[in-house]
Amino acid sequence: MSKRRSVPGRTPGRAPGRAEGAGSGLLVLVDVGNTNTVFSVWDGTRFLATLRTSTEHQRTADQYWVWFSQLMEHRKIPLEIDAVIISSTVPRVVFNLRVFSDRYFNTR
Repeated sequence: MSKRRSVPGRTPGRAPGRAEGAGSGLLVLVDVGNTNTVFSVWDGTRFLATLRTSTEHQRTADQYWVWFSQLMEHRKIPLEIDAVIISSTVPRVVFNLRVFSDRYFNTR
């Protein structure tokens, strides 16, 4: 089991499935296919956003962050992410998505 680090200025919220009153974090689901990568944001009751980009193994964690954070800001969805689930048929993409998840949301 991995240890979660705290992020200055961010209070850990509630991941879906946790008891009520424990916070209000979001879940990001990432589905990597050969052609497209789809990010969906779930609040525990409904999907708040579904974002699609082309699958490119060269894309870095920082590039994912800039793309993702700008679209979330545009949709006025807070970046209070408690968990990230990655499903992939493209193994070369997984490493940078795991770095993205760990670096920006402290999830692994």
